[in-house]
Amino acid sequence: MTGGPARRSLTGNIAHATVVEGMVPRVQDRSGRCGACRRPLKGEKMRTVIGAICVFASSLHAATLAYVDSRDRLVYQPEGGKPVVVDRNGYEPSLRRDGKQLLYTRQESPTSPKRTLVLYDVASGRSRDLISGFVSGPVWSPDGRRMAFTRLEAKVWQVWVMDLAEPAKASRVSEEEMDGVAGWSPESDTIICYNQTNVYWIGLDGKTRRKVPTSVFYRQDLEWMSSNKIRIHPKNPNLLAVSAGYSETQEGAPADETGMTFTVALFDINSSKRDLVLTKKVWGDEAEWSPDGEWLYFRRLEARGFAVWRVHPDGSGLERVAAGSGPAVAE
Repeated sequence: MTGGPARRSLTGNIAHATVVEGMVPRVQDRSGRCGACRRPLKGEKMRTVIGAICVFASSLHAATLAYVDSRDRLVYQPEGGKPVVVDRNGYEPSLRRDGKQLLYTRQESPTSPKRTLVLYDVASGRSRDLISGFVSGPVWSPDGRRMAFTRLEAKVWQVWVMDLAEPAKASRVSEEEMDGVAGWSPESDTIICYNQTNVYWIGLDGKTRRKVPTSVFYRQDLEWMSSNKIRIHPKNPNLLAVSAGYSETQEGAPADETGMTFTVALFDINSSKRDLVLTKKVWGDEAEWSPDGEWLYFRRLEARGFAVWRVHPDGSGLERVAAGSGPAVAE
């Protein structure tokens, strides 16, 4: 694992799109919602239906977001509002569930991997430095009191936890080498983290409560990389979203400059069932759950750069949200 994701220059314009890639959703299902985007049909204004595909002209997105925009700036965008620049050197955003505060890492120098963990308060517009060093990937606890993150010490990346009220007392959770934090238990007493070999459920007391081998979802067709992202469903502790690259070239699929195609998969621990969320026509990674678990926001490779898109876990409702990468989502 390195000191964080490499900076990329992104291009494109913020826009709100709808169903693409040849999908043919139902206009209405039994719940009275659109089969494509799941929004209620009754009372919905500014809607046009073209054939079987619905198009919204009402707003750019339907959630509070943070992401790195097309000008390589970390921005905060409230639901239905315009993006606000938080930091010109900020990355790896993580929004508190209510969207009132934002955690991220700030790159201190283009020539150094050292970073600072920063807390941004939306109401005041002020930022507060928490801890500096080789730190990466902050993730809020559901109760909004703590964050988990990875920290490099003695050439080993490990998971640490910090109480936001006492950042100087941040402590290591486990001696195990880790690539990242996948999330927390709903009770905020267990951190889910992962490395090449396993996904771990580790209590705040440092004891491992559960362990699942990564081979059960990578299998033969997906490749492990330290930059892969795994995220636990916010309500279902047995459902993982895995962003990873295909181990072999996919004919006809879009590929990045390294020749790889990335995708997003769901893995149910109880049933051992794995489903690919994206078709091979869609290059996607950095998937993050919405707090209600109804959407996956992810980074998609486009002709002119990267953009944030979202999709339902069953693969429906695919739509573009904004030009950028590294999405974080709040209620």
